Amino acid sequence: MRRPESVRRTSTVDITVDDTGSRLSLHGAARDLLTDTDGRSVVAGTARTSTSVDVASGTVAGLSVTPDQGGRTDALVGLPAGSGFRGAVRRELPDVVADGSLVGLLLDEVPVATVIASSLLRRRPRTSSRALRPPPFDVCAGWARGGLLATTTLATGSPPQSVGPAAAALVEPSDPYAWHPVDPLPAWSMRRARRLDLRFPAARGDFEIRAFFRDTRVADDGVERGVHEYRISVTVDRAATITSIEANPRVLPAPECPAAAASAQRLVGLSLGHLREHVATAFTGTSTCTHLNDALRALGDLNAFLTHLTDY
Repeated sequence: MRRPESVRRTSTVDITVDDTGSRLSLHGAARDLLTDTDGRSVVAGTARTSTSVDVASGTVAGLSVTPDQGGRTDALVGLPAGSGFRGAVRRELPDVVADGSLVGLLLDEVPVATVIASSLLRRRPRTSSRALRPPPFDVCAGWARGGLLATTTLATGSPPQSVGPAAAALVEPSDPYAWHPVDPLPAWSMRRARRLDLRFPAARGDFEIRAFFRDTRVADDGVERGVHEYRISVTVDRAATITSIEANPRVLPAPECPAAAASAQRLVGLSLGHLREHVATAFTGTSTCTHLNDALRALGDLNAFLTHLTDY
């Protein structure tokens, strides 16, 4: 529920695949919304991205960004969409990344959106063998050796194809401003959705943060189903230091996955400004979850939210 004296950041990346399974399209949209004491809403910023990925080579075939970045994103075309892409974004657009901007968030989604698209491609005919390659074992709790995903892959050559529960609608009918405009997903598509809420405290207390993170998939039945989902609750003091955090896993693909939620506790005492770098380097291996890591890294952008609230 959106509350007065708050900032809400919402973002989505919609993933579609062409009929041949050779081209992915990633359409990103994001918005920052300020809500004042009386509940009035002011849009503080918006961004959009459109990325085309060649499945066979795994490279970025095309990229457009709004607001325009003065041609700097041209250097990202032709690069691998996976490993190394985020480093290239930091190199070509250091200010966009450092500012925790909406454009930075949407570009940061490209590698993982490309990875999770394999979940969609496995269900489509005429996909390339590269698209079907599973992640390395022991990269996270879900892919630990001896776990369901790893043992099934070793036995059959492919991970188990879970169905997932039907996903609730993002849009709240009682609050038309709860999300930026979001269209229904077509068949054979996926969506990565984020919602970050930060409430300005009435007294000299901690800031309250609520984060929602979800990946969904639509196959040929037209039903949007959950693939990954987390809810995260955080408190942050006036120095932007995390004082408490709790990660609540809702939908995950393997029984070993939820154990990784405890890794979030390792962030207590860390500054928001250090989250992206710290999680990227320190949160590895089977005690972590790659999707939870993505949700935790995005919390680092809340430094920009704090600025909005202080100025407001």
